[in-house]
Amino acid sequence: PHMKGGQLIGAVVSLQRPERFEELATRLDSHQKLLQTFQTVFQASNDGIWVCDGQGSIMSINRASERLNGISARDFIGKNMAEVVQEGFVDQSVTLMVLKSKTPASIVQCVKSTGRQLLVTGTPAFDEKGNVALVVVNERDTTELNLLRQDLDQVQRERAKVKDELAGVTMLELNSQGLAME
Repeated sequence: PHMKGGQLIGAVVSLQRPERFEELATRLDSHQKLLQTFQTVFQASNDGIWVCDGQGSIMSINRASERLNGISARDFIGKNMAEVVQEGFVDQSVTLMVLKSKTPASIVQCVKSTGRQLLVTGTPAFDEKGNVALVVVNERDTTELNLLRQDLDQVQRERAKVKDELAGVTMLELNSQGLAME
């Protein structure tokens, strides 16, 4: 029905062959299964994922990203990344870099609200005309890796110090026994 001012002013009728209806129903079912699969993978990822459109507006954020950034997706979906940078949530945006260069980009970002350090990679997806249609942003938490690296560096420094001290003690012993070389 086509209504105007609460009154019926016409109707639209679509006549299709029954086989065509079944074909469309099958396609719809297959698209719904594909969408469900996509949503499951998107939400199951341990990495944070943001999807932005070709203008930099946030379309989707997964649960891992909410956790890594200490945010709620509903507060960010629909915002443009330029606005997110302007508000100071992040100091730079890999999405904006990708939109400008039309090539993948990676940055290291410190999240003020959680204290985490993230390796953030943006990857463009192009439409049939070669324009950036989407930017997929992947966030990997490197906080623990960096802490492990710092611990390893500390252990290596302590090991070198002990080695030097041991060499010094060995030389003193050799000197005291008259065995040291000149």
